[in-house]
Amino acid sequence: MPAPRRATHGLLPSFVASFVVWAVVSAVSVGFAALPSALLAQASTAANPEYLPDEPSDRDQQARSLFEQGRQAYEAGRYRDAWGYFHDSYKLSGRPQLLYNIGQTADRLGMDADALRAFKMYLERLPDAANAREVDNRVRALEDRVKASGAVPAPPLDATDSGAAPTPTETKTNDGLAPPVGGQPKRQNWYFRGGLGLGFRHDGVSGSGVDSTVSGAGASGELAAGLTLMPGLAIGGGVFFDWTSKPTQKDKGMAAQDLDSANLTMIGPMGDWYLHPETDGLHFQAALTLAVLNVSRGTVTTTSSPIGTKTGTGAGLVAGGGYEWAVQDNWAVGVLGRITLAGVSEDSHNHGFFAISVLGTATWW
Repeated sequence: MPAPRRATHGLLPSFVASFVVWAVVSAVSVGFAALPSALLAQASTAANPEYLPDEPSDRDQQARSLFEQGRQAYEAGRYRDAWGYFHDSYKLSGRPQLLYNIGQTADRLGMDADALRAFKMYLERLPDAANAREVDNRVRALEDRVKASGAVPAPPLDATDSGAAPTPTETKTNDGLAPPVGGQPKRQNWYFRGGLGLGFRHDGVSGSGVDSTVSGAGASGELAAGLTLMPGLAIGGGVFFDWTSKPTQKDKGMAAQDLDSANLTMIGPMGDWYLHPETDGLHFQAALTLAVLNVSRGTVTTTSSPIGTKTGTGAGLVAGGGYEWAVQDNWAVGVLGRITLAGVSEDSHNHGFFAISVLGTATWW
């Protein structure tokens, strides 16, 4: 009886099918692995456009310089500066690739309407951009946020938004992008601040057999000026005061009495640090000062005998923190909480002064 023949006709299709499945799976795996790199390359191309001609004019070179400054500012987290550089570069060159950079920085600054406008203009002028789908998704998200916030939608593009490079004499809004009204002041170069408020102060007096306290409420204020040395950090100086009218003096074993005034004035160097200067107005300040305390004792209530005025000097420390809201591009108003400490000597008496105050402030940059 002949040996049965093996059914080899079914092995070949099975092998071919297995090979096809392996090839498909491998291709898909490679494709997915390469996808992030491709998207990153697209985003990098969009964020860093090589838009200048082979023989750039002075205008193009200036636009390139502004773009590079904007790129450096963006990488350093100085988004407000980056927004301005990209915006000015776009005004000079009219290159639509820069609209992506403007949209990115506006988005970082929380300027949703401006970011939405820039991204829409980018898609209109570069509909076939490599990252068009990514930007379109961002537009949809921003539209929802702008609608939810109740913000006024950006006006439609007008005839001036042709993409041609605007001349230097044209207005700053010719590119269809409004200035960052909702942003923070630039906080660059010099700044000046004035503040006025109310506070409570306590003065412990000792020496020459005296053990008393002087306390009361009164006016607090400051005038300060500084220079920005790096983003968010200003160094300068200021005059600070805590003045009390009719404070109460309490001596051990004696009845309380009212004095005419107890005024502490300080002057010295200070530092002011904004934690996120591009996006919000939270800041902290500190100063080391020369302190001058002037106490007018008036007359003792029980005997009506005059006491006169005493003046003492010493050292002080001022520390505080607050928040500012932008009013204009270089103006901000805010609120500041402040603590004052001072050690002062007058005649044979030593004063340990403490005050806590709340001030309203106005700052110009």
